[in-house]
Amino acid sequence: MKPNTLVSTVGTSLLNPFKNTPLEGAAPAELAEELRRKDPADRTCGAEINSVADMRARGLVAGDAKLHFCVSDTPSGRRVGAVLAEYFGREGAICEVHAIEGLRDDDTRLFKTVGLRNLARKLGELVRRAGDARFVAINATGGFKAQIAVAVLIGQALGVAVHYKFELFPEIIEFPPMPVSFDFELLGRFADDLCAFEDGEVVARREEDVEPALRVLLEEVPNEDGRSLWALAPIGQIYLEGFRLRHPAARSLPPNADAPAEVRLRDDHFPDGFREYLERVCRENRFVTRCHTIPYEGQRAIRDRSFRVRDGEIVAEYVDRSGFGARAAMLTTAKRPVELAVAAQFLNERYGRS
Repeated sequence: MKPNTLVSTVGTSLLNPFKNTPLEGAAPAELAEELRRKDPADRTCGAEINSVADMRARGLVAGDAKLHFCVSDTPSGRRVGAVLAEYFGREGAICEVHAIEGLRDDDTRLFKTVGLRNLARKLGELVRRAGDARFVAINATGGFKAQIAVAVLIGQALGVAVHYKFELFPEIIEFPPMPVSFDFELLGRFADDLCAFEDGEVVARREEDVEPALRVLLEEVPNEDGRSLWALAPIGQIYLEGFRLRHPAARSLPPNADAPAEVRLRDDHFPDGFREYLERVCRENRFVTRCHTIPYEGQRAIRDRSFRVRDGEIVAEYVDRSGFGARAAMLTTAKRPVELAVAAQFLNERYGRS
């Protein structure tokens, strides 16, 4: 079975031969027509055409494979994407161009903290859309070196074959999927943190206060006032994409045979809307079997509408408009730690902070 989806990282070198020529400002269709007069193996056609044409000719992907081009968040990147779509579209290929937000060379911080992470997110999304990692191949020949590295790494994490064509080598180099895996139980412990980071949140925290197990998925962001700011690293995004691909959604957890779980609150004062919030979660998610409040001292540490796994159960936290917070424990039908992680991730995405 040959992959029917080919995802390519894309640079801007394809435009170089047209600089200082009458075609420098030409429309994509005109540039594509000029390139089609050349042998696709000609180096002046650029790394993307060279590699995609070679992979198709060698049968590394299906002849009618859909082509996805991940381009930089720049006018030049979008222009190259349009040229490639026009070039291969004239052969009957179905093409999609994806401009990766933040993937640009004029803002180092944006490139590092947003662009590479969004590239990993898009690659994971395209693999999930294909339905099976075996249906996808990644062509990591074009683009920034860091862009290529992320493509190779996510291919390994998601079980997708990654291909690279070095301009001086006659053959395509393949990085086959390797038997590597992440510890996805970690996600359950830090589900709320990782969801917040994925939404673009940047957190100020001393390095010694960052859990070592979580540290590998984050990166420190340069900050002018000297504080340590942390954001989700590309490897963190790859971790989340790998989790989504390999593990089912929470709706696949077995439902509670009884009525929706009863919410039991102690005779204490609780935040406004707390009971209603918990009742909604229990009512809409039948994998929750019991829900009861737990001590809520340490108000500064309570986070608004977050879920994480602790000691085999999910701890839900809630803060009202006055800043008063509380905690509750939710028991579920999940039997394995990774199932708890699935449930916690789902609850954060559906009911967490927006």
